[in-house]
Amino acid sequence: MSLSQRVLSQAVATALLVVCAGAAPASASPATPAVAGESSSSVVTAPTPPSTAGPAARAVWEALMNRDGEYAALAEYAAVIERYGRVEPFVSIAASEERHVNALVRQLDRLGVAVPANPYVGAIPAADTLQAAARKGAEGEVANVALFDRLLTSAAGDPGVVRVFTNLRRASLDQHLPAFQAAAADGGTLAARAVGRGGRGGRATAATSRRGQHGAPRREAPGRGDCLLQSRRTSST
Repeated sequence: MSLSQRVLSQAVATALLVVCAGAAPASASPATPAVAGESSSSVVTAPTPPSTAGPAARAVWEALMNRDGEYAALAEYAAVIERYGRVEPFVSIAASEERHVNALVRQLDRLGVAVPANPYVGAIPAADTLQAAARKGAEGEVANVALFDRLLTSAAGDPGVVRVFTNLRRASLDQHLPAFQAAAADGGTLAARAVGRGGRGGRATAATSRRGQHGAPRREAPGRGDCLLQSRRTSST
């Protein structure tokens, strides 16, 4: 890793520490090409799962490693926070992505598969405006739901994985997507109290109930997957 790459990796790792301070944390295909608005340097080839991994483990691996999966989402939202500061809904959704990573890491641990570091750290730049970042976030959540729709079939033989996939898919569809859509319609940000309701009034979602007063993320003890990419990047420098 070059010096400039190390500096950029450390910068994104610092953003993840900010997030963590306010938060609770068939064979897999290579990561897809960069989406519109990303530079060619953001194209990442994700590592492949061990040859001994079964269908359920391979599905979990892809949910974590695919360009539309949880590692990439976490790295992208961390890049937005690094560039623009602690803005909603990115802070709350990044915290949620930490929990998603934790859930997938626990499944891979259970299935006996070692978890590598996040290959997307420093490779996905923040959009040029917050509104564009919110639009990209909405597009990414739509793609994430489609990814879980596909992977649920592969994981059908493992009830534990199916349960995790179903929960993560629901969070993306019912919480993250409406929040990003509302933010995109309002210049790119949301008031903290609106996060978890998609920017609208009405019944609070489960995400809202896990947050403290005014929608601020509650501090929780980090799980094994919390800031996994940060700790591994730090130890490698």
